[in-house]
Amino acid sequence: MTNYHMLDITSYLNNVGCTNDNNISHGELSLGKLSLPEKFLPFGSIFYYEKIPFKFIKYNQYDNIELSGQIINFKAKQITKVHLLGTASEADMYGDVHFCNNNQIVHSDKMFFSHFTKSKSSFRDQLALQFPYIHLPTGILNQVSPSIWYDVISFPKSTAVSSIHFEDNPCLHLFCLTIELGDL
Repeated sequence: MTNYHMLDITSYLNNVGCTNDNNISHGELSLGKLSLPEKFLPFGSIFYYEKIPFKFIKYNQYDNIELSGQIINFKAKQITKVHLLGTASEADMYGDVHFCNNNQIVHSDKMFFSHFTKSKSSFRDQLALQFPYIHLPTGILNQVSPSIWYDVISFPKSTAVSSIHFEDNPCLHLFCLTIELGDL
């Protein structure tokens, strides 16, 4: 049986990627202030993609991490994979991710997210959620069906990790992070 641990990223949330009808003009997912319709996201409950659990979090107005060099620390765990749900704004994007234990890099890889207005992947990422419309600062645009993408980073073997280091790329937006645990 596969064991998963959904990381709590609440304290790292720094971006408004989802809005409702009352705050539609507050979107920050792109430079054009676009946003995803909040009512289609399972905030407060577990979402499964390919049997992998994810938890969407909304804290105050924030619901995703706009990557700007965050370091996510946690109690060291043996990890075989890292599962990510996110999207890219402005263009298809990828970024380096470093996994550390005791302040030493033990694994590095790239995360890939296609642009949020696309319905087909530009990389290895897979479509996890698609919305029927997108929020503009002034209303709804039905001609665009935005997306949240799934990507996975696999380790060559079970590896002890106590922190994940993201590089600075404000066009990458991370909504959920689940680690797959391995044996000691």
